[in-house]
Amino acid sequence: MATVMQDAAARLGYVLKDDQAKIIACFKDGNDVFGVLPTGYGKSLCYQCLPYIFDSTREDGISGSIIIIITPLIAIIRDQVHACRNKGLSAAAVCGDANDDDKEDVEKGLFQLLGSTFRDSLERIGEVRSLLPSSVPVMALTATATHQLRLDLSRIIGLKNPVMIVQPPCKPNLMYKVGNFVSIEANFTPVLDNLRRERAAYSRTIIYCRTMDDCANLYLFFERGLGRDFTEPPGAPNISKFRLVDMFTSCTEMAVKNQIVTAFTTESNLRIVCATVAFGMGVDCANVRVIIHFGAPDDLESYIQETGRAGRDNLPSQAILFPKKNAMRFVNREMRAYCYNYSDCRRNLLFINMEGYKRELHSVPPDSCCDICQSNNEH
Repeated sequence: MATVMQDAAARLGYVLKDDQAKIIACFKDGNDVFGVLPTGYGKSLCYQCLPYIFDSTREDGISGSIIIIITPLIAIIRDQVHACRNKGLSAAAVCGDANDDDKEDVEKGLFQLLGSTFRDSLERIGEVRSLLPSSVPVMALTATATHQLRLDLSRIIGLKNPVMIVQPPCKPNLMYKVGNFVSIEANFTPVLDNLRRERAAYSRTIIYCRTMDDCANLYLFFERGLGRDFTEPPGAPNISKFRLVDMFTSCTEMAVKNQIVTAFTTESNLRIVCATVAFGMGVDCANVRVIIHFGAPDDLESYIQETGRAGRDNLPSQAILFPKKNAMRFVNREMRAYCYNYSDCRRNLLFINMEGYKRELHSVPPDSCCDICQSNNEH
């Protein structure tokens, strides 16, 4: 079985990591599985390998195993279909039209489930399962989930005694920083100046905004501040194809969303995306170097998941947070403690309560850990 699994991964151009192999093996044995693997670890490979594995191990020699993938965003669905086809896997998308409530629920964060229409959709997975043979297992995959959340999700989607395979989401290549928010001009002029100077060589950056107004204001700041340098080459038409900066929210036209996702997952001139939190979820933006939060997320789990979208290729990357004081009433106690911490290691604060995290095992050098460890090391 191990040889078949590695052969399947090799066909797709990969070598299976330990926890990927465990998830696949448990699933192949007929178990429901709940996998919590860090952003960039390769969750998609856990199911992309399955058609070949099931076909190779069928005693009747019949091929054509089908895997049904359920995911909350059309952007993810299209990206996954594109990725599968590029790897030689036949794939098709079935997308319902999401209404405004669905979009709002997802953009607030995948795991704010209680009372949401997204939760209602999750519960209907059980209806899909009832149409299939009882021997068909179900796999759930995510980047972050506390113990209680895993239990809640398992119950909501109807997992039967799932095997839990959990990795702490800490990424050693990601450095954490927190700065004071003064104004868009004060905080983002250095970004604008560096972008003007470096242009298409500027490090790919996602700036997450709490509201669509913040997103629009930040986008306009770059558009007005850069002038004809807003596009590459300078003075080119101000359309998505030529922009160095673009904006991704629930109100963005679908055609533009698709262009942004394509640009950020391929070689292109697009350097900065001002976005609400849905952007990047499940999309393989391998070479994002910086995640900036313009305002703090509601909780640490959301922050960990969103910052984890930087450095998916394991190269050094940064997560920078500018808390907005007038929005701090919306965040929970742990997130406020992280924002107003001036003495303790930020990495440790983020992950101390995550299952499997041990500071002595997951420590990194001070200069690449966080701004506090770096400052303490200099003194």
